Amino acid sequence: MKYNPPFGSNDPDSIYVDRNTPGAVSGSVPPAPAIEHPQREIVNAILAAGLTPDGNDLSQLTQAISVIAAAAVLDDYLQKAGGTMTGSLILNADPTAALHAATKQYVDATSAALYTAKVVCRFDGLTLDVQRGENVSSVVNDGAGLYTINFATNLPDTNYVVVGGGYDSTDPAIDGFLQVTSRTVSSVAIRLNDPTNNIRRDLQTVDVVIF
Repeated sequence: MKYNPPFGSNDPDSIYVDRNTPGAVSGSVPPAPAIEHPQREIVNAILAAGLTPDGNDLSQLTQAISVIAAAAVLDDYLQKAGGTMTGSLILNADPTAALHAATKQYVDATSAALYTAKVVCRFDGLTLDVQRGENVSSVVNDGAGLYTINFATNLPDTNYVVVGGGYDSTDPAIDGFLQVTSRTVSSVAIRLNDPTNNIRRDLQTVDVVIF
């Protein structure tokens, strides 16, 4: 919609003036569009809001604005009550508080840290030869069936899980049940018991994994 100046005006932005007989001012004559176009605009807004124009209801423009504004808010914003997003939500950083939303990279990194072995060690319990060591600096024999595995890099805490066992390839009937006897951030002490007679035993192959 554009502004319609008084009829006969050469200025497209000319103002309307009242008739002033003593001052010899005839007053502005409104052209037809000045009356028709605003009505058309208002009716179009009422229709766009899904309302039926009613000559007895002078609040329909206000109603139409409210309806259209509410629809725009619903379309452009996710309501506190919930809704469905049609695009991606990009968070500015990883969470720093308990109730913060988590980014995918944070979840992936945290999950990887939880389920990735912190220490992997396969060693010969007779010779102490470390056949595979990840984050292992050395293995010490502390007596029959007793070993200390020293870490190359300290673990963040002692809340780690140790799994493993031992066996003797020359005698498949001999195996070892692993127990943790001590744990620190820099090492873990284990013992291998023969479950058949519950005695400690040095075994040829010992496997230990720490999570």
